[in-house]
Amino acid sequence: MMFIFSTYPNRTSARKATGLVVKKRFAGCVLTIPVGSIYQWKGKIENAKEVLVIFKTTKGKARKLMEFLEAHHPYEVPFVAAMPLHQVNKTYREWLGREVDKQ
Repeated sequence: MMFIFSTYPNRTSARKATGLVVKKRFAGCVLTIPVGSIYQWKGKIENAKEVLVIFKTTKGKARKLMEFLEAHHPYEVPFVAAMPLHQVNKTYREWLGREVDKQ
């Protein structure tokens, strides 16, 4: 199982992305969390409200999901990162595998 992380400028853009991802079965479940971000962009310090999105997927779908997110992201330079999960309870892991592997 994998977590794929990305940030979005607002709830609307995050919901659009998450709906497409779940519909295409790249992820079985998605978490959205409002966050604050401070970063440098084009010579300025930015202090922005964003939405952190955590996509729950399988190792087999992670690469496709990351490529899809980067290609359809509203940011010019999106953050898309993966983190493997080594210990996940069996029933959840099996459910997730069934959801993302459905045709």
